[in-house]
Amino acid sequence: MLTLNIWNRSGPWDERLALIRDGIAELQPDLMGLQEVITLGDEFDQAAMLAKDFGYHHVWGKSPDSFVPFGNAILSRWPIVRSEIFALPRLDADEDRSLLHAEIASPVGALSFFNTHLAW
Repeated sequence: MLTLNIWNRSGPWDERLALIRDGIAELQPDLMGLQEVITLGDEFDQAAMLAKDFGYHHVWGKSPDSFVPFGNAILSRWPIVRSEIFALPRLDADEDRSLLHAEIASPVGALSFFNTHLAW
């Protein structure tokens, strides 16, 4: 299992993407939870890009209240049967946060996997 905040497209994205790919290739995780993942449909989709590179299934979700096009992604070596997104309470933070849940069809049966990105 791997979890990583990929920091959307901020900073040197191309150099960071190469390092992320190297890390995934070396670690070969069965499941990944990625945070700050941008998905703009067919135009640009970080989760789909990484999933395709390594043959993973993936799901992406953002807080239903957020207008920002980034959220959390789950990548799985095994099929994702279903997924759902839960908005988290905002409290006094100025950003919307969420919890992404995926039900994975693992070789040993159904597995629930959760991914979130909390505010500081």
